[in-house]
Amino acid sequence: MKKAIDIVLLPPENIMDLSIKLNNQAFLDNKAVVKLDKKDFLPHISLLMGVIEEEKLSELIEKLKEILKNFDKVTIEIEKTGDNWISLKNTETLQKLHENTVQECDNFLTHDAKNENFLIERNEIITNDCYPWVNNFPTNHSFEKYQPHITIGNPLPY
Repeated sequence: MKKAIDIVLLPPENIMDLSIKLNNQAFLDNKAVVKLDKKDFLPHISLLMGVIEEEKLSELIEKLKEILKNFDKVTIEIEKTGDNWISLKNTETLQKLHENTVQECDNFLTHDAKNENFLIERNEIITNDCYPWVNNFPTNHSFEKYQPHITIGNPLPY
């Protein structure tokens, strides 16, 4: 079975806490469809999205471990906050981690997500914005088009 996945980097504790705080306010104001927390819906920085056959997942994880050996520390800095996202400074190290992830891992993935590929829990809904992000991430959001951010409100318009 194929699963939609998001290969992510978790932000440091202070940025995670800020993301949750801003998201919780957006959620109360009906400006967020998901309530972030530190258990189920973690604030994150997407490096690559796609769809993978479940039997290839362990091989992908091993490849990611190899990539991470080349990165001692990735500094995450806030550039600005907006209504729907926290824009992050695209440092040389973060850009390189993103590019290495795409170059080394995209061959494990397809970009043909359908509703049945998403894990849906606790009354979640998959909005129409999700499909283009997953299906077009390498083309529309990678390399020179990469804009690291943490979504805190409704998804960025595609």
